[in-house]
Amino acid sequence: MSEDGTLEGDVVIEYTGHTGAEKKENNDDDSPAQREETLNGMLKGRMSTAEIANIQIENIADPDKPFTYRFHVRVPGYAQRTGKRLFLQPAFFQKGIDPLFSASRRKYNVYFPYPWSELDEVEIQLPAGYELESPEGRQPILAGAAARHELNITVSDDHQILRCNRNFFFGSKNNILFAVEKYDLLKKLFDAIHEADNHTITLRQTAAR
Repeated sequence: MSEDGTLEGDVVIEYTGHTGAEKKENNDDDSPAQREETLNGMLKGRMSTAEIANIQIENIADPDKPFTYRFHVRVPGYAQRTGKRLFLQPAFFQKGIDPLFSASRRKYNVYFPYPWSELDEVEIQLPAGYELESPEGRQPILAGAAARHELNITVSDDHQILRCNRNFFFGSKNNILFAVEKYDLLKKLFDAIHEADNHTITLRQTAAR
């Protein structure tokens, strides 16, 4: 990350299981250019200033290996700078994603087609002379056996590398069908997860440049 808030680096995204199968099916009949356009749309839909290059899309026709995106990304203005501080959302893969449930009420039951899990690992090299303003600690979000969400933010001993590890699963023990009467609780759960994923930290400039 640069001092002006630009984030730049290399990204690898792997999809396995049901999600991987869906990605392969959706990309199977597309040309390489169309596949790259799909990836560009996915990123720019969340971060309008994102620029991606060196795209590799792997294992589209391989039933055993994960569907994989590899690319280099540059996002001007990813962090907002105010004076000597940068305000940063470290959960890069969740930035710009809307809440799962937007309606306050629902008429019908909620059904998820399958359980799923997400594991995100982000490392950001901080700008020289900047450090995390205060220690970060967040409690896991739990929903019995159905779901768990953890977001851990740490800094290397030399204060140069910020690490954000996100671990989420939903639908354990096939808890994927919810009566409409449970909608309020389900919405509160995913709203809490969305709020945690959008958690913003403050980096403070501590050395003269």
